[in-house]
Amino acid sequence: MQILTKKFSDKRMNPIRRKRRLAIHERLFPIPTGKTESPFSPYVIRKMRGSARNASGCGNNAETNAHIWAKDVLNREKLILLPAVLASAGEDVLQTYRERMFQFDHAELEKGLGDIVPDVILTTEDGRQVLVEVMVTHACGPEKIAKLRDRGLATLEIDLFRWRKSSDRHEIEQALVKGAPREWLFNRKADEAQARLATTIAERAASAAKKAVEAQARAEAADRLREAQARRRREDDADLIVQIVAGIQTGVAATGDHDAIAKRGLLGLLVEDQNAMGFTVVNEHWQAAIIERMIEVPVDEFELPEFDVSSVLRSIDDCVAADMPEALALDVRAALPLELRSLDLPKNAVRSFLDHLCDHDVLRSDRFGMFTLPKDRIAAVENAHAAWQIKDRRRRSSESTIDVIVDSVPVEEHGEFSLASWRTAPIPGFDLTLEELIESDKSTWEPFETALSAIRGMVEGGTWVRQTLGLPLQGELARAGHRVAQEKEREAAEREASITRSATALLGTDGPAWATTSGAAGRAPTQLARDGAAGLTEALRVVDVHHFALAAAAAADRLATGYRQQLLADAEKGLDQATAKSFMKYHDAALGMSPWAICKDAAGLRRARIELAKWVGRERKKHNRR
Repeated sequence: MQILTKKFSDKRMNPIRRKRRLAIHERLFPIPTGKTESPFSPYVIRKMRGSARNASGCGNNAETNAHIWAKDVLNREKLILLPAVLASAGEDVLQTYRERMFQFDHAELEKGLGDIVPDVILTTEDGRQVLVEVMVTHACGPEKIAKLRDRGLATLEIDLFRWRKSSDRHEIEQALVKGAPREWLFNRKADEAQARLATTIAERAASAAKKAVEAQARAEAADRLREAQARRRREDDADLIVQIVAGIQTGVAATGDHDAIAKRGLLGLLVEDQNAMGFTVVNEHWQAAIIERMIEVPVDEFELPEFDVSSVLRSIDDCVAADMPEALALDVRAALPLELRSLDLPKNAVRSFLDHLCDHDVLRSDRFGMFTLPKDRIAAVENAHAAWQIKDRRRRSSESTIDVIVDSVPVEEHGEFSLASWRTAPIPGFDLTLEELIESDKSTWEPFETALSAIRGMVEGGTWVRQTLGLPLQGELARAGHRVAQEKEREAAEREASITRSATALLGTDGPAWATTSGAAGRAPTQLARDGAAGLTEALRVVDVHHFALAAAAAADRLATGYRQQLLADAEKGLDQATAKSFMKYHDAALGMSPWAICKDAAGLRRARIELAKWVGRERKKHNRR
């Protein structure tokens, strides 16, 4: 036996299917047209026409082929799937027999049992019987089911509606044996299960009711106990408060805080007559501690305050009695002596004082219970902190630079110089002490900072400076002058090397010698380069001009060579080789020079060709006279 707590769900128990089965009695089926393999034979259909309208049960209707084949397989196999036997009530289900395949001893078809004619009667070996109704088009009606119940006949209904049009006999037989939906129309064991389930439910309900009564009794007893415990706790809490207040001795904590805000003129913010208890100091002192510790912002430790009541209470824990609670329940407060009932505990007293400060624009609060400074105070604090940061950077930077400078000067060069005295004396050139310069405005500070940085650069290997600010720097100035001279010489040598490299790159191997040769200005390019950056620029220009002139001359030579080769070729065509060579080198009075010399360009070539024509004419006349 198994009781399930979830509603049993099976397609054989589907109420829609059951409703369809009950409604099928009223359905008419049309006659199939033509010759088909439908399980509805013409004879069956004609019988259904006359009986389907008035059918009231499953025993008065015409049989289909599916009906016949189903009964035949039971008669032949005597094997069938029996559904589970179960009972249900609400969400509870009791299953006493599981679904199983069962082999019967013999079967009887359409055997009458009085006015009941089941489709099949299956009998076991020991004589127990199960009636089988095959539902194809009509389900068993309520009257027949009532008769089966009255006579105690175990009856199983198998739903073959889905296979009503099937012409596959094997499929129908398999559906009947185990595949089709089925349910018990009546089973004595199901009634027994229903009774057992009802008994179980009743016993469970009785047990639950008993447990509810017992739980109610326990709850009432627990309520009485809690009430007594709450009363004792309330009285104990009230006694503890009285003892703490009675044992408080006024101390001197936060005296320094009170003195600090007095110096800043903030005593007017304190509330002397605030109704509070649980503090170990007078009201003015714990209030002064709040202002000094939580609200006043040290300019050198900038952080805008943002806090709640609990964090304030923790910050003044030296002003609060030990073991003092943060809050009291109303019933505990009611149990206090009259003189203590109206007094605020430290947490409420602190909240009231913070609200008082908000009313005086010292603080502002948000809807989350957080407190911070008003916007105008935040701006003032930010400006003060920014100014402090500037002065702090000046102080740290100047101290670091001065230490580097003094440490770089050999001790023997300090003489009577005292760094401590120098810090407190007016600095030459500014007539202000170092601290006064740090506190001064930007226009005064920056020249001093620039001079100090220049001195540091000098002692770290840089150039010499004019302003020494009263520091012992005579030796450093001499060393810096020597470094400057060395640097100038190095730079001059580098410029000289640069012009030599440029001349070599442009003029080849003749470049270095040419760079040291004086030019039209009477100075060599290397001398110009040593004079400075402007001299280097002029020397580079001279190199470029000379290189351009050489390039132009080379180009002219190449052009003249071409023209002379053309003239020589022309001469060798009109004259013999010896005469042609004489012509090229002969000083011609008309040309003022030899044809070779004048043939530098196209114009010279034309003039030389004119003279060549005259030579060729004279040479032909001589030849003709011979």
